[in-house]
Amino acid sequence: MIRLLITGLLCLLFLQNQAQKEDKNIALGINATGFVSKFISPNDNFSIIEQTPLGFWGYFGHVNAFRVGLGLNYRNNSTSSTTSDQTLTDNAFNILLRMGIERRIRLADRTKLILGADGIGNYSESKIVSEGNFDTTTVFDKASSGGVGFIGGLQFNFSERIGIRSEAGINLMYTEGMTGSESESFPSINTNSSVRGTSINMDLLNALVLIIQL
Repeated sequence: MIRLLITGLLCLLFLQNQAQKEDKNIALGINATGFVSKFISPNDNFSIIEQTPLGFWGYFGHVNAFRVGLGLNYRNNSTSSTTSDQTLTDNAFNILLRMGIERRIRLADRTKLILGADGIGNYSESKIVSEGNFDTTTVFDKASSGGVGFIGGLQFNFSERIGIRSEAGINLMYTEGMTGSESESFPSINTNSSVRGTSINMDLLNALVLIIQL
């Protein structure tokens, strides 16, 4: 009886420990493929992540979770012509914020279905400057957008703390922006126009996101 009692207590402690491990409700994520290809690979650009998929994620909740994601992109290139005195500089910046909710449905022991919706805010700007002997021209583009995205995905846990997920979704966006060109020597040819409109775009299963559960 004592042995059975001890064995039963050990089993209860083990199950309780497993339940506590599964009840972790805080997780951090990073776009694994984007991080490797854009941040680690040596080149002249400092680029963390493109507009989609996102760079960094935070998840707060067990079954119904609050999610927040941040995507960053910065590019700065400068090239000089070997046949002329012309220099071309390419600058671009983009920041994307997503905040929303998700529901996790257990499909198997280590696999979960992810369903959710996000509010999306995005700002981007780019500028290409061409400097020559006679003129310096600038082509610029600025845009800000907001909308909502609906997502679905899968998450697979390798262990109690490490997992990986990928998502697909559809985004409904409204965008306002400005585009144009400027010339220092010939200001009469300068152009400036505003752009606005709505769009619907789909994201197929995007880059894998590494999940670390705290």
